[in-house]
Amino acid sequence: MTKSAAELLLIGWFFMFVEVYWSVEKASDH
Repeated sequence: MTKSAAELLLIGWFFMFVEVYWSVEKASDH
């Protein structure tokens, strides 16, 4: 696996985590 592919995977994982965390935060806000 090339370095760029690994970085893309990491970025995708990061954004997925942020989105899940954000939705949980908004849900617990109400």
